[in-house]
Amino acid sequence: MTYPLTMDKLMRTDRPKDWAFECISTANGLIKTAHLALENMNAGRFDHEDARHAVTYSLEAALGLMAVAEEGVQLLQVEAGTGEWPVSESPITRMHKEITRLNKDADAFYRADDTGSGDTAQEAAAALMSRILELPATTAHDALRKLMGATLNGVHEISDGPPEGKVIWDEIKAILGVDE
Repeated sequence: MTYPLTMDKLMRTDRPKDWAFECISTANGLIKTAHLALENMNAGRFDHEDARHAVTYSLEAALGLMAVAEEGVQLLQVEAGTGEWPVSESPITRMHKEITRLNKDADAFYRADDTGSGDTAQEAAAALMSRILELPATTAHDALRKLMGATLNGVHEISDGPPEGKVIWDEIKAILGVDE
């Protein structure tokens, strides 16, 4: 009997959806192996150390296989139109998170009456709020993060006029395919 799943092919694959079923089946077998090792631990067939190693190694391998299967299933769902690819940390996402953090720091410094530190954090946040507009948004998630970053999470208004509003609204229209 031959198995389609070989570690060499799996580790080098750029097509996890092709391996999803085999990974899940193999992981299921490894989990059953771990279960049997635990059941037989007190039956005198294994000592506790051997059983612990069998369980540990089986579950570690199963987790690795499930990671490949999870990515493959997500790809299959996207192709079928029933899922959405998870959003990764884009530069816009990272910058928006940093703007939010700096703003919270500035608020904390001001509340603590720490002279100068609040101004520094606020100036850094303002600089990033301008820089985020220079980054291209290619997904709806990025466009929303960009809008939130440029307005300090909706604290400040953004107008339709140039340059800030126009940049963001043009990108959102392009992403959504909206013509004027």
